[in-house]
Amino acid sequence: RIHSGFPNKVTVECVGINEKWEIAAIADFQVKENEMHLAVPRRLLEVQKQPLRLQFKWADNTLSDEKIESFYIDGDVAPIGRLNYVFTE
Repeated sequence: RIHSGFPNKVTVECVGINEKWEIAAIADFQVKENEMHLAVPRRLLEVQKQPLRLQFKWADNTLSDEKIESFYIDGDVAPIGRLNYVFTE
């Protein structure tokens, strides 16, 4: 989510122990032409191994953050379905 009051900051969220979304950190981001760059602090990933291998999915405009089905039937999700993006160092 774009951090209110700071145009180049976003909130990084995670699902907490009570299964509700919680703010984990504030991260830098920028948009240039058709690309968006997001700088997530490495400590948030809780990964000790090197090199890093990260799987992720992008979602926005979902109607409900609490219902996983919303990621598939509402808003925009990429990649579609059960697929993930994979980043490897």
